[in-house]
Amino acid sequence: MIWRALALLAVLTPEQTPGEESDAPKALAKALGLQSVAPTVPRAQRKSRGRAELRFSPDLSSAHVEVEITGVAPSDMVMLHIHSGPPGVMGPVVADLGTKLVSGKLSAELRKKNLTGAKSIAELESLARRGFVYFDLHTKAHMFYGEIRGQVLIN
Repeated sequence: MIWRALALLAVLTPEQTPGEESDAPKALAKALGLQSVAPTVPRAQRKSRGRAELRFSPDLSSAHVEVEITGVAPSDMVMLHIHSGPPGVMGPVVADLGTKLVSGKLSAELRKKNLTGAKSIAELESLARRGFVYFDLHTKAHMFYGEIRGQVLIN
């Protein structure tokens, strides 16, 4: 498969999450099933980091995702998603990537059937080109805002 030359990159850090987990609205977190079940760590003290790359097939029928996470125990990972939303704003999930990272890495191919909040891979690409896509890793301690977040940037 030949992939488009455009590489969309994201660097995942705790600083990009829109809030501290301790400030999450408790009633909303409970209603959404996003209550933390482990002690939280302030963003400035977290060692977690990540990198993600998103590449699209020439016909926009699929996208390839590469993710690498460090500083998080695999047993603490709960969800890894691609969301739509501008920097600092929580948005809906566009694709669920699961948490099957091997040695901190995940490689996946997305197709229309894998999308939950976009109608097509072309729509996902359009959102990403405009800066409205981010990766978010949720852990047992950081369920609502996420452990680390990375806004997609055009390289």
